[in-house]
Amino acid sequence: MSDLENEKAAIDKGKGKGKGKGKGKGSRKVMSLKKNVAIDSSETTTEVVKKGAVSKPANTVKKLVNQPVKKKSTEEIFSDTFAVKVDKNGDVKPAKITQADLKSLCSTGNKETLSVETLARVCSDAGLTDSDLGCLTEIVLHVMDLKSSTSQKSIFEVCIRIASGVWINKHHGSMDLYKDIFGGVGDRPDAIRHMEATLKVMFDKRVPSVVEVSVAQSIDTVDSGLKISRSMTSNNRHSNLTKKTLEMQKRNLLVIGVLWLIDKGSVDFETAIDYFSTRVAAQPASKVTFKDVTVYLARQCLVPEPRLTKVVFMLNNKISTLEREKVNIEKSHRQREYQISQLEADLSVKRQEAEHSLRAAIEAQAGNAHLKKQFENHQLDEKATRTHLRDNEGRAKAKAINLLSEEVLEPLRLSLSALQREKPKTEVAAHQIELVLESIKRDLQWFRK
Repeated sequence: MSDLENEKAAIDKGKGKGKGKGKGKGSRKVMSLKKNVAIDSSETTTEVVKKGAVSKPANTVKKLVNQPVKKKSTEEIFSDTFAVKVDKNGDVKPAKITQADLKSLCSTGNKETLSVETLARVCSDAGLTDSDLGCLTEIVLHVMDLKSSTSQKSIFEVCIRIASGVWINKHHGSMDLYKDIFGGVGDRPDAIRHMEATLKVMFDKRVPSVVEVSVAQSIDTVDSGLKISRSMTSNNRHSNLTKKTLEMQKRNLLVIGVLWLIDKGSVDFETAIDYFSTRVAAQPASKVTFKDVTVYLARQCLVPEPRLTKVVFMLNNKISTLEREKVNIEKSHRQREYQISQLEADLSVKRQEAEHSLRAAIEAQAGNAHLKKQFENHQLDEKATRTHLRDNEGRAKAKAINLLSEEVLEPLRLSLSALQREKPKTEVAAHQIELVLESIKRDLQWFRK
């Protein structure tokens, strides 16, 4: 059995004991065994190199040096990056990815994925080596620069699954914590704010329990007489979490979440830029002077950072665009104000015309009422006149009949008889005719009335 196999067996054996009894003497033996194995391994390696350097010719050494390094697979990169390693004091080293691994990861053009076993192991290791998800966030940021959309989506999905594995709700079987946050909600205009508020509520519930665990772990086991197993504490997945670590984890989850929303098409880049700009501006910073800015910009002129140059260029373009929009808005505002003043003047004229029309309408209504009253009175007068005329007609007819039958016809008949005698009596006839004339003259005046 090799030294590395012995070391792995010793570590596994130590972990098995720690689960049942805690970190005591067994744990210290494991640590000392690790140190001894590391020392023995380094000494052996040194001796092998020395022997090889002596025994092998120079050409063989050059071939070994110039031999190309085998390119790591995606599984190997994630496994090595988040693998649990301890320093000389026995503390777990934080996860860190090399520039070579980043370049190799970002240069892939194929659809990449991890097996279920590898993903579970990486998530378990990342819970200890990358509790704040800082290393994972760095990988996600580099993955966003990938040219191949297929490899970008597949590696991005792997990173989301790792974040879900470290997530405080991972015992619920969550494979995509962001889908859990937006589950059943659908697309919404305030997606970033919703995610931020949801994470804040979840972390606010998590912080008190973490603080209690930290206080409990800080109790002096010797003075208090309590025998707390250190191995049990180290085996606790989130025992190394602190309030500060949780705050960093929440921040990194927000960053990854915004990139997740961009990848899903729920948020555009401009919205993300505004959000990140607000977040950066809200970060506490020491007082800055014009001298500091001047020196920094002078250094950028000498050794410019490409990304910073792009950011400054984009922000300047955005400021220019905003200034143009501001000018256009002010111009439009002035036009609107002029239009409003014109409309107010027109409205004033229309109001005056309306008041004049209202008065005219009132006067017309009053005139119509007067004319209606006159018409009604005229109708009544006409009715009375027609009644009176009918009465007068009856009286005139009766009077005419009476005049003709009694005062005209009879005297004329007598006058005719007087004139038809052998000896006409002209005097009598004349007298009767005079009586007829008087009657006609008298009644004629009545008819004229």
